[in-house]
Amino acid sequence: DASIGAGAGRSGGEEPGGERTGEVSAEGGRRPSSSPHLLLVAPNVLAMRRQLDLDMLDLPAWVCLHETTHAVQLMAAPWLGSYLADSMRTVIGAVVEAVYGGAGSGERGPRPRRGSMVRIAARAGRGRVLEGLTNLRERSEVASLAAALTFLEGHAEVVLDDVRPNRMPSVHRLRAVLSRSRAVDGGIGPGPGLGALLLHRLMGLEAKEAQYADGAAFVRSVVARIGHEGLNVVWTDPALLPTPAEIARPDVWVRRVS
Repeated sequence: DASIGAGAGRSGGEEPGGERTGEVSAEGGRRPSSSPHLLLVAPNVLAMRRQLDLDMLDLPAWVCLHETTHAVQLMAAPWLGSYLADSMRTVIGAVVEAVYGGAGSGERGPRPRRGSMVRIAARAGRGRVLEGLTNLRERSEVASLAAALTFLEGHAEVVLDDVRPNRMPSVHRLRAVLSRSRAVDGGIGPGPGLGALLLHRLMGLEAKEAQYADGAAFVRSVVARIGHEGLNVVWTDPALLPTPAEIARPDVWVRRVS
């Protein structure tokens, strides 16, 4: 969609789609690809369409646009991928310690494999795991990561504001249904992956909807003050990502970067 391309260029539960940066060779290994591409998990898209009664053509297009916006974010900020991965690794390590390591007792339980992440998220959601993160650095990492994801999801939401019914006939219904689903179900629809699911569980199921609403409000407020060009400084350095306090006070972020 031309409008989305322009918008993304300005800004420089189940996952239905994802980016792929390599191809599987005949020997079974993965070789680098010079042209990363997007793959949709068709059964997940179809299940989402049936569950939410969405348009067969518009939903896959919407998922593609949303995920492509995240790809543009990563291209605009080459440091972003490693920053998010490192932050997520720190947070997940702290959570695993709190959930499985007998936080506060000095005992260590068996460490889960990567395949156990869904169970960790479910277990984290049942307890008050954040209270087990007594280390101030761990709490700060959780808050900073949440703010970064809030900004990225809100930014993607604002970019998709440019989609109009003349290009996607059911776009208004798509927005309304997906927003309602995020609020009620805590994770259906395009959005962050499994590590972020754990973060949402830690902070409450309402966190994902808050990411879109608060992040979008932040981006719109910044653009209204200093335009897309002013917002674009966020992609130059991780220190310029909005802090948790700045998500709620965009004017404070604008003053800091101006």
